[in-house]
Amino acid sequence: MENAITNIGEAFFGTYVGGSGFTGINGGFAFPLLGVICYMTGLLIGFQSLVKAARASQSHGGGEKSVWTGPIVGFLIAGAMVAIPQTVMDLNATVFSGTAQNKIMAYGGNKIAGLSFGSKTDQVIQTLVLFIQFIGWISIFRGFMMLKRAADGGNQSYAVGITHILGGVLSANVMAFADAMQDTICKSKCLFNVI
Repeated sequence: MENAITNIGEAFFGTYVGGSGFTGINGGFAFPLLGVICYMTGLLIGFQSLVKAARASQSHGGGEKSVWTGPIVGFLIAGAMVAIPQTVMDLNATVFSGTAQNKIMAYGGNKIAGLSFGSKTDQVIQTLVLFIQFIGWISIFRGFMMLKRAADGGNQSYAVGITHILGGVLSANVMAFADAMQDTICKSKCLFNVI
């Protein structure tokens, strides 16, 4: 079972599984593919917002604020999507600070609740952490899409989109979030060695 999880992790995330420290993901396709999807979606949203802005400039009558809300929010979201790695790092810097923000992908290994285990188990845990972080990036993407739908007058609310973005940031920083939680609860590294 451990080998299967590690092999899947290496296929998705490359040589980082089992490596020490995050220096970039080599060989994996998950994060680069998500980056390309976000980039293309950002370009499409930007083009769609440009068309909506052109239509809004030609419209006459009341309700000008609601006509311009969609294109303005669309341009902001398009910019965030095109630069998704920097957007995620900026969101990380907003929520986390100091060493936690700089080591968001870090996993110290070899210790959970005082138990020691081998390198293969560390690789499995790193794979699971990367999957949680990948789901966090997807949640950030989904939150931006919800904000776009809310601005366009869809059945989404801004609060739900912001909640998805915040939850995605916490998932993308699962190790830093866990470190902050254990520092809050027991004021030490009482549960596991995170960073």
